[in-house]
Amino acid sequence: MPDGLRRALAGDSATGEATDGGTEMFSVYVPITFSGSLVPDGAVEVRKPFAPMGREIDAESRPLFGLVGLGLLGLYLVLFRLVAKSSRRLRKQVEDNERQALHDPLTDLPNRILFRDRVQQAIALASRSKETLAVMLIDLDRFKDINDSLGHHHGDLLLKQIGPRLEKLLRETDSIARLGGDEFAILMVNVPAPAAAIHVADKVRGELQKPFPVQGITLHVDASIGIALYPGHGKTVDQLLQRADVAMYMAKASGNGREVYVAQRDENSPSKLALIGELRYAIESDELLLHYQPKVHLRTGDIHGLEALVRWQHPMRGLMRSGEFVPIAENTGLIEPMTMKILRLALKQARRWQDEGARLSVAVNLSV
Repeated sequence: MPDGLRRALAGDSATGEATDGGTEMFSVYVPITFSGSLVPDGAVEVRKPFAPMGREIDAESRPLFGLVGLGLLGLYLVLFRLVAKSSRRLRKQVEDNERQALHDPLTDLPNRILFRDRVQQAIALASRSKETLAVMLIDLDRFKDINDSLGHHHGDLLLKQIGPRLEKLLRETDSIARLGGDEFAILMVNVPAPAAAIHVADKVRGELQKPFPVQGITLHVDASIGIALYPGHGKTVDQLLQRADVAMYMAKASGNGREVYVAQRDENSPSKLALIGELRYAIESDELLLHYQPKVHLRTGDIHGLEALVRWQHPMRGLMRSGEFVPIAENTGLIEPMTMKILRLALKQARRWQDEGARLSVAVNLSV
């Protein structure tokens, strides 16, 4: 007995499969009851060939499948557009973040990080091709006066004009960057001779000396430029930047406006670097002392005041005059704590003299 028929006689409708003369049939079994009892009296089997049903189902399903396919295609297109849009937005955000990390936000020039990377790459290429490259540090003169007198807004507008002015003087293979504040840097590759770098530095100064129109006001600046060459002055990024910085201060001191690094004029020798640490300790301890030079009234011969002169009783070098260590303090930021130390010593001595009945004024020289 077929399973479908057994289930129909038990009271449940059922379906099944059968074969009639080699034709696959779909069977439906339905229970029938004559006496109204709960137990079926029999069952009816209805058979229909599979093939016509399959064709009918296919015919009816084909439009549905088409609609489903079109819906899926539309959904794919919508999702593709959303994903593509999000991908473009994320890619642009990554590019913007990378650009912000490597470029100065005010001038849009490469910043110190990107400049150092370019110098590093240029050194690698120059070492293989045995070429010379130049690193220039540019410090704007009188720029602080503009910020102090007109405000930082005018200073910022001036700084924005620096890049476009200098880029037109350089080759496509050269780079310009803003390192911070009013300090810029230039990288020149394949420099045939130091004179070529000096020539470019002179052109840069000439361009910066031209007037800057800023919101109806004509502003003027100048520049001091230090030049360091690879490999003669240094073989690493740090060495080239440090020696270009030294040359820039040489340019300020000499008044020439631009200088090439000269090792013999470099005051940052190991002995002077050691002296900086020793001076810091001297300020904190009792190695600094004051000598007092009397101020005499020429007509009466009376002493009416004293001038305090700082000396350093160095444990190894002996008594050192101010000219041997005050410039170091001025260039390293130690001048402020040293000045406060001198003022305290002078005030203490003036009070001691006053307590002894000698009312003398004491003058203390201040660093510019």
